[in-house]
Amino acid sequence: MSHAKLAPTLDPGDAVLVFADLQPALVRKSRTLSGEAIEAGAHALARAAQIFDWPILCSMVAVDGQPAEHLPVLGGFVDDANSFTRSHARPFGDEPFVRALAATGRRTLVVAGYSAEAVIQYLALDGIANGQRG
Repeated sequence: MSHAKLAPTLDPGDAVLVFADLQPALVRKSRTLSGEAIEAGAHALARAAQIFDWPILCSMVAVDGQPAEHLPVLGGFVDDANSFTRSHARPFGDEPFVRALAATGRRTLVVAGYSAEAVIQYLALDGIANGQRG
């Protein structure tokens, strides 16, 4: 089958980008990629979301008793209106996040995060359980 005949796997009009735990206090602990590489990737993805007109949401946790903050390179894309601080690993357990996601009217989650541990897994699995696509 030619590549031109394949159906797209992502409808840009149905996608929402969710950043999970892309925070300075967590990223600087990375042992697989440098903080600079993670920041560059996050910025590129945020820029792509802007080009495709995808809403962007950010789910974060407080770290070491300090308030949650997003990566500085996301400053032009993430603010108080689309950032949510949760107190546990499950973004779908955070009602303000769930309401903001529902308000986008979009069902395809594009997920980017610091680590593929609990928050990313919960975001994907709980999203599917709640009618989202990934």
